[in-house]
Amino acid sequence: MSLEENKTLMRQWTDGINRGDPAIVDETCVPDWASELGGHEGVKGYLTAWFAAFPDGAWTIDEMVAEGEKVATAYTFTGTNTGEFQGRAPTGKKVTFKGVWIDDIKDGKFVGSPRGMQDRLAWMTELGMVTPS
Repeated sequence: MSLEENKTLMRQWTDGINRGDPAIVDETCVPDWASELGGHEGVKGYLTAWFAAFPDGAWTIDEMVAEGEKVATAYTFTGTNTGEFQGRAPTGKKVTFKGVWIDDIKDGKFVGSPRGMQDRLAWMTELGMVTPS
């Protein structure tokens, strides 16, 4: 696959999660993708809960770099917590955070497991789940 095709796969993934469509996992990932997260069903369950907690949530790709069979994507998420989240009642608060995904791609599908980092402290503070010291 070309570097541009690898970037296109990441855009397809992002469009799917922005639609709130957990089927994007089956469409873009090999069957054993993210097995330590419970595989497809585990990830789809997590995404479904996330979509319910932040129904207006949107992931924006800020920058992408592709080399060989890897794509690194810097992103921003914004959304309003209007549904239960991790056992907590909705706060009605808007969150914004940044992060990076690094994904392996082979034959037009995500393989292995996603690796990434996000500013969890920022959104947990925005939601009132933690208080700054």
